[in-house]
Amino acid sequence: MADAGFLLAYAQGTRNFCHRNFTHSDMAGLILIDAKLRGCSFKEANLKRLNLINCDLSDAVMTRASLYNASFSRCIMHRVVFGTADITLCNFRDCDMRHLDLSSQDLTGSVLEGSDFSAVDMRDVIGLHTASLARCKLTGTILDHAYLAGAHMRLADLRGADLRGTDLSWADLMGADLRGADLEGANLYCANLSRADLRLANLRKANLAEAQVDRANFMDAKREGADFTHVDLSLAFQGF
Repeated sequence: MADAGFLLAYAQGTRNFCHRNFTHSDMAGLILIDAKLRGCSFKEANLKRLNLINCDLSDAVMTRASLYNASFSRCIMHRVVFGTADITLCNFRDCDMRHLDLSSQDLTGSVLEGSDFSAVDMRDVIGLHTASLARCKLTGTILDHAYLAGAHMRLADLRGADLRGTDLSWADLMGADLRGADLEGANLYCANLSRADLRLANLRKANLAEAQVDRANFMDAKREGADFTHVDLSLAFQGF
């Protein structure tokens, strides 16, 4: 059970709870809106089905907490420490996830739509291919050799992203912005690149066999050694 004093204060209109200790608290199913939770400790807390809307969780610590099926909408998550927390099936919709350490985290089945992961190292994230990454901002994000086969990444902003050797086979990248992205050696077999912007992208040695490229923009893309087997490039803006 969550601390009674905290619940009463929140009910009375208090929203600033920065640096509060919620270690071992049971906050399952709570709905909190506009709460300031910067620097709070949620170690080993039960946060299952917790619903946070427009909250600031910067520098919060959630080591060994259970966040199964928790929802974070429009939240600031700078430098949050998840450690060994269970964050499978979480909803991180439209959140600011910059400066986050996601090393070896399991995001299986999570919804990440519209969230900002700019420059975050996501190489070792587990289950990323099952997460929804539509509309995500992934500019400069490190994803080299990640497994993203079949990933849902429509309208994602991947400008300058490191996607070297990444498995994007069957991925849905329709309308994605891949300008200047490094896709050298990436596997884009049967990927949907319709309306994707690949200007100045590095496609050297990439496998684009049977990819959908209608209205994709390949202007000034580097394509030496790329495989375009069974790809109708007449449907794309080629520039090469």
